[in-house]
Amino acid sequence: MPRPTDRPGWRTLLSHARRHWRTYAVGVAALALVDAIDGIAVPWLTGAAFANLEREPDLRVSTALIGAAFAFAALLQLGMRYAWRHFFIRTADRVGSEMRTALFLRLQALPLSYHDRARSGDLVSRMTNDMNDVRTAAGSGFLLAADAALYLLFVIPQLLWISPRLSAVALLFVPLVLVLVRKGGQAVHARSAAVQERIAALSARLQESFAGARVVKAFAIEPGEELRFQALARAYQGAQVHLARFQAGYAPSLGMVFDLAHVLVLGLGAREVLNGRLTLAELVVYTRAFDKVVWPMMAIGMVTGMLQRGAAAQARIDEVLTEPVDPAAPGGAAPAVDDGPRLAGGLSVRDLTFRYSGADPARPPALDGVSFEAPPGALVGVVGPVGAGKSTLLSLIARLQEPPPGAVLLDGHDVRDLPPPALRRAVAVVPQEAFLFSATIAENVAFGRQADLDQAAIEEACRAAHVDGEVRALDGGYAALLGERGVNLSGGQRQRLTIARALARGPALLLLDDALSAVDAETEAGIARAVRERSGPTRVVVTHRLSAVRGADLIVVLDRGRVVARGTHEALMAEGGLYARLARAERLEEEAARLERALGDEAARG
Repeated sequence: MPRPTDRPGWRTLLSHARRHWRTYAVGVAALALVDAIDGIAVPWLTGAAFANLEREPDLRVSTALIGAAFAFAALLQLGMRYAWRHFFIRTADRVGSEMRTALFLRLQALPLSYHDRARSGDLVSRMTNDMNDVRTAAGSGFLLAADAALYLLFVIPQLLWISPRLSAVALLFVPLVLVLVRKGGQAVHARSAAVQERIAALSARLQESFAGARVVKAFAIEPGEELRFQALARAYQGAQVHLARFQAGYAPSLGMVFDLAHVLVLGLGAREVLNGRLTLAELVVYTRAFDKVVWPMMAIGMVTGMLQRGAAAQARIDEVLTEPVDPAAPGGAAPAVDDGPRLAGGLSVRDLTFRYSGADPARPPALDGVSFEAPPGALVGVVGPVGAGKSTLLSLIARLQEPPPGAVLLDGHDVRDLPPPALRRAVAVVPQEAFLFSATIAENVAFGRQADLDQAAIEEACRAAHVDGEVRALDGGYAALLGERGVNLSGGQRQRLTIARALARGPALLLLDDALSAVDAETEAGIARAVRERSGPTRVVVTHRLSAVRGADLIVVLDRGRVVARGTHEALMAEGGLYARLARAERLEEEAARLERALGDEAARG
């Protein structure tokens, strides 16, 4: 049977106590004084009162002195109870804060591949529900454990001193209690882990339902969503009931054991008094002290549940904290070189072959032998059919995915060897999916340079992205507060604001991943012209609209992960390969759209 510290989560949970041992020590000292009064002073003061009634000279104390002692003990306990609550709860809050910060920082540092497979709701559940269980274990759990240990330390020696014969019988129940605690703790741990898994699934479903509310309503699938949510809610309820049912029987079982022990102590103690081996006052002291043994044994059952739930929650948090970080993340494990001069944006892709982890090795790689060069300030277009590997190429250039050594270079530096801050400062990415935060428009545009970007620079970036006029037309202008993911803007407006956010950073290398798909042809032409004419950054534009890269210095044509052609627009059209076929198909689509608009206008006039 593994020890508690060998089980997942226990080692980290106990490390909190070691790390904050000073504040815990102060809390334990205050708790020790409270327990000493409750477990030693109070029983003997009660015995002294009975000794006065029986006029036993060895225990007699004046009634006034006994009353004063009780009052002083109560006041001292009041102050010390405040102290231990303050130190234990404060330390638990500190542990919770440290763990939340550590978990958040690790989530920020994890690679995109982890976030692609992880469920957002599950991560939120670990950050909230699991973290609360850890905080409870580090506060109430450690407190109850210390309280139980101190009571046993103070009380058991008294029992043995007053009556070894009576104690030998009474303490026979302890092994039974320890067996119940051990078995019960294992059962609580398993049931707690099941509860946490169910609530994580429920949180994930909630998050997806809220994020996809428009899709749910568009397809009118509310009844199906309701059924799926009810199934998860019932599974969570069942796991909670399973845990609660066990705990409801577990605590009374321990209580029943101690009730039997208490009856036995009173019966045997009365016989000891009748036989003259104990006085009535000593029996009173013994029974009052024995009452204090019941609480720590009951507390063991309670603390077992808290610590087992905390350990199960800590194990789920540790799963995230032990995930390998993105080497390109700030604070990651990338080999560092001197920061040196700022990068100019010269890009070299050399024989880049890449396969996603977990991909079928029998299938072709996502990219196979891709090579091209782009001097600083160049405009490179990357085109090709769906699934050609265009987005994968951009993620490798930005080191959002880990490229092979020597395959992607900026100004002659392997991106794997560049310090993460230097790489992130030099590269700006506009992804396919436009994401905006629940903040003002100005804050969203300034997101990459919040510390030093003024309003004029924000507006200039929005003008370059052809969205300045629409922003000013909004109620509040640049101070307008956006809804979650920018839901109160159109798709084209969101896309252009993400382009403005990238332009505002002033990067050496600007990567646009099909970032013009949600805008009309006229707006696209204006943005493409601004991107082409913008001095400074090297620009790599992935697009399915060839008009966006018609004036590019280099166009790279990908198909099934391989470069099938490269050159300027004119050269590729003359070559007559895949690029020319894509250009003809695009021209036919544009002519069909113009004809449809013309027919619509004629019908409207007629």
